[in-house]
Amino acid sequence: MVVECTLGLLRAERKLSRLVARAASLRASLDSSNMKHIRVMPVMVTALSAEQVKADLASAEEIGVLVLTKENLGNGCDELLRFPDENRLF
Repeated sequence: MVVECTLGLLRAERKLSRLVARAASLRASLDSSNMKHIRVMPVMVTALSAEQVKADLASAEEIGVLVLTKENLGNGCDELLRFPDENRLF
């Protein structure tokens, strides 16, 4: 899991772009280490509500980034701890 946190909008300070680049870099490192079976999950966590970031949600989903907002942050963490299967989240 590669996580980027923000108190603001998802695209502020190019955070979404940096998250995707870091996930790609990690994927390349894992591939070169013969660990292709490990899945890399980019996750953007924001203190804002889903309503406040709805303009960026579609583009984040389109590039495979899971977005946890203020409303679902607690529920998302509980799900990851109980069911550590990332395929259920995408």
